[in-house]
Formats: sequence, structure tokens, C-alpha cells
Amino acid sequence: MAAGTSPESLLRRIVDARSAPAALFVFAFLEGAVLPVPIEAVIAPYMQMRRDRIWRIAATALAGFFVSAIAGYAIGALFLDTLGAEIIATMGWREQFAEVEVFLGEYGLWAMIGLAVTPLPTQVAMIAAGAFGLPLDQFALAILLGRGGRVFGVALLVRIWGDRVVGWFTGRT
Repeated sequence: MAAGTSPESLLRRIVDARSAPAALFVFAFLEGAVLPVPIEAVIAPYMQMRRDRIWRIAATALAGFFVSAIAGYAIGALFLDTLGAEIIATMGWREQFAEVEVFLGEYGLWAMIGLAVTPLPTQVAMIAAGAFGLPLDQFALAILLGRGGRVFGVALLVRIWGDRVVGWFTGRT
């Protein structure tokens, strides 16, 4: 790091950059597709530093995840026998895929909402929802309610409690 450049000033430059919302969208997309990193560790500090954009940050994170979820659903619905099967095998998700099939078959929309709210990786559920015919409108609603509740809930917590919440999400108490 250059002399005179503190971690705080570097972070400030990043969150104030014009490209920050696009970078957040890409990160949220990747979090939904492949990254096993809870988005809260990124958005909580970002929201605290840019409280003037707190709701826009939540909306951007939701949009990135939503696009990723629709892509996962499409892989399951359209390409399960080729691309979907390859992804499931490569990632070692065969057993999880079978479990999600039973869970979605039994609870449908409610299962997807529950999976979207949790910090558990949802890639298997996205592909399975498409593969096993959960209606797209129900899937989209579940993602918007579940993940939307999560990111907008973080925004509300940051708005109310600020640094205490950020410390909790980032592991700094």
C-alpha cells in the first residue's frame, strides 16, 4: 500500500467510486452462482459507509442475486441433462440435489422462500427448482421475498444500529 494510504481511505475510495454499484451487482450475481460468501459481509459495511444509498445498495444486491437465480433456474429447466448435470457432478452436489428434490416436491414455494432467506448456498436449489418444474413465477416470487427480506432486513438493521450491526456481520464485535 502506498505511503499515506490507510485501509480506511482505500475503502472510502472504493465505496465512493462510480463503478461501486456495478461491482456490487456482479458480486451479488457471483454470490448466487458460485461464491460461498454471505453477501452481508460486503453490504453491511458498504451500507454503513453510504447510508445515503442504503436502500439502493439493498436493491442492487437483490437484483444481482435475482439474475443469478434466474440463470440457475434456466440451467435446471433447459439444460439439466447437459450443463446442469455437469455442474452438479463437478461441484459434488448429487446428494444435495436429491434432497432438494424431495424438499421442493413437498413444500414448493415455501421451501424456496426458506432457502432464499438462509445464508446457505442456494445454487443447488436454483437448478433443482427449474429441473423439477417449480413454476417460474413462484420461483421468482420466492427469491424476491426470501432474498429481498434478507438484504432489506440488513439495510434496516444498519439504518437502526449502524456500526454494531456491521461488526456483527463482519465478525468484528
